[in-house]
Amino acid sequence: MDGQKHLDQIELTEIQKKAQRHRAKGLAIALFLFVLLVYAATMAHVGS
Repeated sequence: MDGQKHLDQIELTEIQKKAQRHRAKGLAIALFLFVLLVYAATMAHVGS
């Protein structure tokens, strides 16, 4: 558990925080587009 405590104490720089936010936004957009694609494919399959 000591290793985990050490990791919790690491401070990110502003550049790292900004990069982390951009990755999170990119991941959210990618996930949304994937869900939208699955929904559209499902509706096309049900409609036919």
